[in-house]
Amino acid sequence: MQLPTVPPIHVTVVSPERPWYADWNLWVSIGTLIVAAMTGWYAYETRKLRKGSDKAMADLSKHAEHAATASKESAEAAKASAGALGIQAQNTVKALEVAERNATAAEKSANTASESITLAKDSMRVSLRAYVTVEAILPVNQSGQIPSEIGITVINTGQTPARHLEVLYRVVVLEEVPESFSLYADQYRTWMATDVGKDQRRTVFGRFFGRDELLAKVQEISMKLIVHGGIRYNDMFSDEQRMTEFCFVWDVRLQAFFPIGPANNLN
Repeated sequence: MQLPTVPPIHVTVVSPERPWYADWNLWVSIGTLIVAAMTGWYAYETRKLRKGSDKAMADLSKHAEHAATASKESAEAAKASAGALGIQAQNTVKALEVAERNATAAEKSANTASESITLAKDSMRVSLRAYVTVEAILPVNQSGQIPSEIGITVINTGQTPARHLEVLYRVVVLEEVPESFSLYADQYRTWMATDVGKDQRRTVFGRFFGRDELLAKVQEISMKLIVHGGIRYNDMFSDEQRMTEFCFVWDVRLQAFFPIGPANNLN
């Protein structure tokens, strides 16, 4: 059984017209324009930043160049200063050497002056101090060829007094002449110490204490009549003890005493 043909059905849908602000494409376009504008603004700002960065880099480069120049100048100045300090150090060393030489010369000069003063003082003391020597030894109350009593006269030939002067002596008959004062230090006789002024004299008296037979041997020239001893005193410049040793022998033929032997010296 064949069904009857159904004619096509046409359906027409009538929709109402939307307003312009409801159009999506409009807003897409507007958004696109906004994005493009922002992109352009970002590009402009980026360019400004780049230009600022380039300027800053140029300034930094210029500052760096200036700093490098300043550093170079500072290094050169430091080098020059170091050179100047080196020269100054050399000059200082030379100055110190000169000062040291001057100090050495001054010290030598001072030492020389001190030595000169010392020499002058010593010379003055030597020139002005007392010098006491034996002026003469003479027989006293001589009755024969050989005296048994003698007088020892000493004189101060110096320029100042002699203090605490003592004459130590002994009158002996010996075969040999004594060689030293100190060998007979405990055998001398003396008188009380006195002071003796310039050109003043002092006489002490002594005698031979012994057998007459010994004096007779002096007459025979087998023995010697000897007067020896020392003059002990102080000068005016120090407490140093001075000593003048003396040794005299009786000459039978000339009838006088004469110095003999090494025990005659002046200190």
